[in-house]
Amino acid sequence: MSLLQVSDVGIAFGGVRALVDVSFAVAAGEIFALIGPNGAGKTTLFNIVSGVYRAGSGRIALAGEDVTGLEPNRLAARGLSRTFQNLQIFPQMTAVENVMVGRHLKESRSFLRHLFGLAGPDNRASRAHALAALAEVGLAGHADAMAGALSYGAAKRLEIARALATEPRILLLDEPAAGCNPVETEEIEAVIREIAAAGVTIVLVEHDMKLVMRLSHRIHVLAQGRTLASGTPDEVRHHPAVIEAYLGAHGTTEAARGRA
Repeated sequence: MSLLQVSDVGIAFGGVRALVDVSFAVAAGEIFALIGPNGAGKTTLFNIVSGVYRAGSGRIALAGEDVTGLEPNRLAARGLSRTFQNLQIFPQMTAVENVMVGRHLKESRSFLRHLFGLAGPDNRASRAHALAALAEVGLAGHADAMAGALSYGAAKRLEIARALATEPRILLLDEPAAGCNPVETEEIEAVIREIAAAGVTIVLVEHDMKLVMRLSHRIHVLAQGRTLASGTPDEVRHHPAVIEAYLGAHGTTEAARGRA
């Protein structure tokens, strides 16, 4: 059984069809990448899978359960979490406080417990989980630093740590290396590998083709909202339609390998 199944998903905004009958399956333990030119529909698809948008057609299943149209919090409770293209941190909070925000579904939501100061054990447990998540992304030494003072690359890893705090089975990463320099990209690559090795399934949207080709087990290519190709990195990098659509009509096989 696939952990994530996307079946014939489509959506339109006004008269523009942003996605048309997109289907793919992600197996447990995979690092699965979605690629395509700007405007291909990658983030729109992420927004549908994570419950931010409601699909106009099609079906989303998580571990065999139909979760089409569920709200993000209900999907998070079922083990699906994500990051976003643009940083969504709280700059005036510490790093560990930012990550603790991701623990809200795991804590007691009893008004009386909080009113009478009985939520201490939950808070201590959340802090412990948050510290472990920070260690997992290489930020253990920055737990009490203000998030707004972190470097850009560290802030990107902080977002990943907050998503990990939900204890996901599947993690959607929307351009985790966007805007990062080569050193920061290497750090994020190492983090993704460690998360996958720990048993979390990864679905990745990323424009850095070198990173995608190194990390991914399988790749699904979108162009103008439609599936263009799907396969292993080697199959995709040699696919003529992918080279033309993603790299231009004069793209070369060497460019498709991410060496351009």
